[in-house]
Amino acid sequence: MHNAGVQLLLGTDAPMPAVPPGFSLHNEIDQMLQIGMSPYETLKMGTSNAGVYVATHIDPQAKFGQVAEGFRANLLVLSANPLEDMSILRQPEGVMLGGRWFDREELNALTSW
Repeated sequence: MHNAGVQLLLGTDAPMPAVPPGFSLHNEIDQMLQIGMSPYETLKMGTSNAGVYVATHIDPQAKFGQVAEGFRANLLVLSANPLEDMSILRQPEGVMLGGRWFDREELNALTSW
């Protein structure tokens, strides 16, 4: 589908019992890389492609998937470039979610069972 130009989305991080959001997404990212997608293409599936899909098919007023004025600003802050090493996505320095900052310590507390 990717080779045919279909705009793909990442999507295994939907809420499920006993699966904290994000963990299954890392496995999906790994699979996309294993089948030959580039880090850029894979990151785009979970960011701008998702924003375009929602704005096109669900809510034309939705504004996310870009870092731009007027868009919802949920950001992952990393210590290295994920285009060079996608495994860095598993160790964010922090996350800005809904206007609230979560540092590494808070993220660890949220994901430890």
